[in-house]
Amino acid sequence: MKSDVGTTEWLTDDLLDKISKDKDLSNKLNDPHWTLIFNEFAQNPKAAVEKYKNNDEIQQFFVSMFGVLGDHFTKMRLNFLVETLHLLKQLTINLRTMLSTMKWKRS
Repeated sequence: MKSDVGTTEWLTDDLLDKISKDKDLSNKLNDPHWTLIFNEFAQNPKAAVEKYKNNDEIQQFFVSMFGVLGDHFTKMRLNFLVETLHLLKQLTINLRTMLSTMKWKRS
């Protein structure tokens, strides 16, 4: 599986739908006050963690968001594995068909 780092292939309609249906997450992601908080985490994660380590609301946001993202990436990985297994099954069938039509010579 190729790396999706630096791409937006992981940002699917399904993920956006899950986030938009979670009113708390979607409200916070669209709130200018929360945007400032997210920027703090992006610019200096250690300082932001220290600053907000006792803020239950922020901790709960990240628990919820990471739960949604974790489920999403797990589902993406499972879909990849199912697709790979399907391709391997087709390859095996094709190889068996090809081998069954070949005549083998003994040396």
